[in-house]
Amino acid sequence: MANNDKISSQTMNFQNKYFSTFASGFESVIEDLLKRSLGNVEIELLLDGLVVYSTNSTIDRIKRINFFTNSFLLFRFFPKSGNVTIEKMMTVVLKDRDRLHFHLPSNLTTFRIITSKENQHVSINQGLMINMEKLISRNFHLRPDRSNPKMQFWFLTRSEGYGFFGMRLTKHQDYADILQKGELRPELADILCQLSEPQKTDIFIDPFAGSGAIPMERAKNFSYNHIYIGDIDSRMIDKLKFKIKKENAITLGSWDATKLDDFKNDSINKIVTDPPWGYFGNVNIDLNGLYNRMLTSFYRILKKDGIIVILVGDRIFFEKILSKFTDKFQLKTKLYVLVSGKKAGVYKLRKI
Repeated sequence: MANNDKISSQTMNFQNKYFSTFASGFESVIEDLLKRSLGNVEIELLLDGLVVYSTNSTIDRIKRINFFTNSFLLFRFFPKSGNVTIEKMMTVVLKDRDRLHFHLPSNLTTFRIITSKENQHVSINQGLMINMEKLISRNFHLRPDRSNPKMQFWFLTRSEGYGFFGMRLTKHQDYADILQKGELRPELADILCQLSEPQKTDIFIDPFAGSGAIPMERAKNFSYNHIYIGDIDSRMIDKLKFKIKKENAITLGSWDATKLDDFKNDSINKIVTDPPWGYFGNVNIDLNGLYNRMLTSFYRILKKDGIIVILVGDRIFFEKILSKFTDKFQLKTKLYVLVSGKKAGVYKLRKI
């Protein structure tokens, strides 16, 4: 794991330096996921939901990493000092203007500067802002456009005391407009799939598919032998028929995840799922009965050494139930995470 004081105060070789954000709570696995995605990578700073790293990989490869919320090309890092401010950061960059260079594609013509303090947009001295815009315009051959820019340059500070200046590489849609209530964000679904150690020989199932975020991510970005997508609500399956690309290696079905009667013993080797939390209309759900029957069902259909990755809302309650299955499952990974601002747990189990 990275040493939090490793990055020096010197200007970095920004061609190979990046910082990316991810769902809070996955810090202990992010280094392994990055190395699997990029190969040659060095973690330089690891914070809650943010990682700074160096790599020889191309920007295009960085942009294709699906488990990151956003990624930035890092121009300048400001070490933990207790009093780093955006105004001070801008002043330093303006004084060191000759080092700010990077070749951009010709179709990127406009930009905007974003200033953020602890995840909140803030306003700053307009004189500083105008001078910074002039510097970026001159060095990158761009023109300012504060309403609809092609590029964003970010100055941001963190509660830990660190500051960053970088160019945003990724731009996601506003998920509030496209995700259903309770549906997982794609980057979280990607991490869950990654934790299951995906292989092209996998027979995979998500029996609590809901809106289909997890199986769609598995089908889109990972190889597999067969994917089973199921939910007890046949209406959800009907909706998924229009979202899932139809092919012989994907099966949709209306199943009770606590029984899975259509599946033989020892027939599945990967289960990744997000069972009901008791929110979003399921307030009367019996979590005790659900978790007990679910784990019993999963044990029956899972092959020896098969893997389960499960996201739950009630960590304490789930762990109490899981303690009854220590002769059936080995707990490989336990992560306490935040999902849409709510506390949750991610558990990776291996069948004994």
